[in-house]
Amino acid sequence: MAATRDALLVHGLGETPVYFVPRRDVYTEHLVETGTRPGLGGRDSKFWSVTASGGGLENAVWMFLMPEGETEPLLDHFGFDPNPFNITVD
Repeated sequence: MAATRDALLVHGLGETPVYFVPRRDVYTEHLVETGTRPGLGGRDSKFWSVTASGGGLENAVWMFLMPEGETEPLLDHFGFDPNPFNITVD
C-alpha cells in the first residue's frame, strides 16, 4: 500500500494511534474513492476503499480535506485505519 520514511504517527484522533503517509508514497492504484463525509473529530474527509487481490477494505483510507490547527501537518497525507493493516516500522 505504501512505503515511506516520512509517516506521521498521530495520537488523540481516536482510541488507536493512526499513521498518516504522504500522498506521494502511497500506491494509489489500489484505492477507489468512495466519497466525502465527516471523519475523525468531525473534520470533512475524503475516503477510499482498498482494492487488492484476495478482497478489499471499505473506507479504510482517508484524507482530511482542509486540515487546520493541530491537524495542518496532515495536509496531503493519507490516514490508514490501524485495525485492518499490518504496519511495519523500521
